[in-house]
Amino acid sequence: IATRPVATKEERETLNEEHHAELASGQIFKRAIRPEEIADTVVFLCSARARMITGITVPVDGGHNAIR
Repeated sequence: IATRPVATKEERETLNEEHHAELASGQIFKRAIRPEEIADTVVFLCSARARMITGITVPVDGGHNAIR
């Protein structure tokens, strides 16, 4: 799973608001990814519904790759 900045407590404490805005501007959804959004992807990939998905990197990046 490849992510962009994740909205964690540590990230909020480390980065200033200007930096947050700059990072979000490069994403379709204009916000940081929430940890539960990554967790949802992990749960899906570990489920039987994803049994035919192999050998790939799944972007959970708020659309960053789509607009690059």
